[in-house]
Amino acid sequence: FRRLAQTAGGSMLLKKGDHEEGDEEVAEETAKPKKKDKKKDAQAAPVFVNMEPFTVNLVPETGDQYLQVGITLELEDSLGDAALKENMPKVRDTIIRLLANKKASELTTTEGKDELAWDLKDALNLLLEPDQPAPVRGKRRQEIEGPVVSVLFTDFIIQ
Repeated sequence: FRRLAQTAGGSMLLKKGDHEEGDEEVAEETAKPKKKDKKKDAQAAPVFVNMEPFTVNLVPETGDQYLQVGITLELEDSLGDAALKENMPKVRDTIIRLLANKKASELTTTEGKDELAWDLKDALNLLLEPDQPAPVRGKRRQEIEGPVVSVLFTDFIIQ
């Protein structure tokens, strides 16, 4: 059989009637572009922003305890980085208030740290993009869209 050309997309153009059994399947598979996540195609590489460490007093349970935490924010692109830097005093205030409202017992488990990361992500996205509805208390994981993709803990010390 004769192949006329192979395009950059990997599809093969076959001359009508000149193909062997099974080649039709290959031609069909390669002629269709693979489905890609449009969001990933549209966005640039993620941007990581290291925050200055936070040290806060926790809600007392058995005496005074404090949390020292290092946070890195993963942003979807450099536009989110610009918005974050423009609002840095509000960002730091939001993080401090949220951290200081926690008990040590809430933060010692993996689930507690995950919950804190989600809460921080939601609060920061609401701060940076305030035109969206606030999350409903008691409902878990209604995703708040915004430039913050994830909150990563680089240090986590409770004393």
